[in-house]
Amino acid sequence: MILGRQRRSSRAARWLLALSACGGDVSDGAQSSSASGASSTGAGTSGTIAGTATTTAAESTTSRTDVASASAGSSGADGSSSTGEPPADEGLQVRFLGVGGFSLRYRDAQVLSPPMYSNPDVLSVEFGDIAADPARVAAFLEPGSLSDTSAILVGHAHYDHLLDVPLLWEATAAATIYGNTSVRNLMLAAGVPERALVAVDDPAVALADMRMCPDDMCTGLAAGTEGAWIELPGARARALCSEHPDQIFGIVHFAPGCVDTVPMPLPTAADQWREGATMAFLVDFFEPGTRTIAFRVYVQDAPTNAPLGFPHDSLLDEHAIDLAVLNVGSWENVSDHPGAFIAAFAPRYVLGGHWEDFFRPQDQPLQPIPLQAPPEDFDAAALAALGDEPQPPVWVDGASVQARYFRPVPGTDFVFPPP
Repeated sequence: MILGRQRRSSRAARWLLALSACGGDVSDGAQSSSASGASSTGAGTSGTIAGTATTTAAESTTSRTDVASASAGSSGADGSSSTGEPPADEGLQVRFLGVGGFSLRYRDAQVLSPPMYSNPDVLSVEFGDIAADPARVAAFLEPGSLSDTSAILVGHAHYDHLLDVPLLWEATAAATIYGNTSVRNLMLAAGVPERALVAVDDPAVALADMRMCPDDMCTGLAAGTEGAWIELPGARARALCSEHPDQIFGIVHFAPGCVDTVPMPLPTAADQWREGATMAFLVDFFEPGTRTIAFRVYVQDAPTNAPLGFPHDSLLDEHAIDLAVLNVGSWENVSDHPGAFIAAFAPRYVLGGHWEDFFRPQDQPLQPIPLQAPPEDFDAAALAALGDEPQPPVWVDGASVQARYFRPVPGTDFVFPPP
């Protein structure tokens, strides 16, 4: 059974998204943000960000390097870059795969937040059927790039986070998919074996840390539940209760609710991929053969109002956050994002993800998500919150870049230095 608000939320969004797909003028602000393209270089901009509305992921290597050399302005770094090779095995390796997808690797340990490569168009999402596209996934996924992945961390069950996960899982040797109960039930319907699935908000396992949230809306996992670390080869992960904001103008929420049993067959209507209880994740990578934390990464699946989605203070006694992967999409529909998180936890570096229009594949020109606030404003808020404290340079596509904040285009490779 699929629970939650009925399809009226989706119907309310249909005309808005259809207008966006056709270039309709819904409002001056919304139209200008979707038509203006991605951020360009300039004062106060740092790191690897999309160049223009005509930049595609396939064509973006040169533009990534150019933008990586931009002045960091208010980030407190000089934006300078130099070429060379990053120190082998010493840094945290991160690749932005598109939408909410990031590959995180330290030495032999690899963890994935899943991308979406199928990218059904907006008319299919709102009026037709959706399905994973194996040809597109094969075209964009580098062969062997996920073979060391031990965990796929899925924060909620919307199709743009989950649709391609069965195909991504097949590209791993033996990864386990960690998500909420809606994720588990949809993946069972997609043919993923039960042995490869863990519902972190299932009261029977109670892995989700619920100390910053009310009771789980789908399973009833109690507020105050401490949760537990998920042990992985060379790493560990902690699921943190979080939330998902309204998406369109802060009033329309697409596909809310829960998938509380296995739907058969797998839904082809996008709004039947109901989000479930949203999670964020804290990921620790260990020095080989030890329990010494080499890097701590916070991965956010959707913007959130503090303190939902924030790590409990007790988790920070052992190690501070080195890298925060923060969600750009719908950021304007929560309070003080990303400033509140950055102020509370002072991450050394920040990546902004899930900013680009996911109704088009990566071989088409990159544009911001339609009907959303400009991602440039998110950039400015992140830079202002980070302040002027310098950090060692980051290797970005083979260039050493003095910056702390980046909003990457798909395919960008980072190596973050150790603390």
